[in-house]
Formats: sequence, C-alpha cells, structure tokens
Amino acid sequence: MAIDPDDIPGISAAIASGSTEAFATFYEGWFDHCHERVRMMTGFDESTSLDVVQDTMLKISGSMPRFETRRQLSAWIDRVMINVARDRIRSEKRRKRREANRRSHQAEKTLQEDIDALDERLASLEEEQRTLLQARFSLGWTLQRIADALGLGTGAVDGRIRRSLEQLREELTDSETDADT
Repeated sequence: MAIDPDDIPGISAAIASGSTEAFATFYEGWFDHCHERVRMMTGFDESTSLDVVQDTMLKISGSMPRFETRRQLSAWIDRVMINVARDRIRSEKRRKRREANRRSHQAEKTLQEDIDALDERLASLEEEQRTLLQARFSLGWTLQRIADALGLGTGAVDGRIRRSLEQLREELTDSETDADT
C-alpha cells in the first residue's frame, strides 16, 4: 500500500511505528524542503547543508513522533535541523581547536629546540662575546653603555657584537644543513 506523503498523521504514525517504506516516502517528499531550510537557516555551503540534512533524516527515522498537521511536523523538523546544525558547528569548533593546539604544541616544541640549539652555540662563544651579547640583548644596554662599562669605543663594541652574531648564524646554519643531510 502506497503512503501519501501529504497525509501527515498517516506518514508520521507509520514512521513512528518503524515503517521503512513510509520513511522512504517521507525522505523523497521532504528532502528538498529540508535542504532549502538548512541553507536558509544556517548559511552553510551546499556540502555541509547536505550533511546536516542527512544527519537530520537519520535522527528523524529513529525518533519521529506522531503529528496531526504539516505545520507541526515542519516546526519539529526545523528544531531537529537546528540542533543537528548546532552540533555540527560545535564539532567543527572542537576540531579546529584541537588542530590549533596541535600546531601550537609543535611550534612550542620547535621554539624550545631552537632555544636549546642557541644556548649550545652561546656556550661555545668566548666569555667576552657572551658578555657583550648578554649586555646588549638580555639587559638591553645601549652600545654606549656597554662601551663605557668595558672601556671600549662604541664602534668596537658594535663590531664585536656583529662578529659574534655572525659566528652564531654560521654555526646555526651549519648545524641545520648537517641535520638536513
């Protein structure tokens, strides 16, 4: 016996009692309406909207109550679709947060590895080079202040700092090149 998709009390009662034929008829008759409503309510792209409609249909197949009017059924379907869409948004936010945390963790790990490599290179410098770099970059001293503290000219301090930095760059570049091969 064919089920009329416009017979809301009949089709909802049949679906509620587990009729797969009634659900197939309902699915064919309501799919486009649901897809249009999801797009309108959420602004999702077509692919995501189709996923929401599909998930909505799965929920409907297992939990449809009996309805007397098309308006009641439509309002209930809208509520189910909104809940499915909300679940989809939450799931996507959780996924993005997990990915961001993974990237952040990897960046922190890489940063720590870079800091450890720099510490090793700094330890290989002569004491005077470390003192100059520490005064300039850790303490934030000006070239003039460093020069006054060490009894040197600012040009000499600047040159020594530049040479120390160049030595560090070369050592770090060499170690990265060695690691890549």
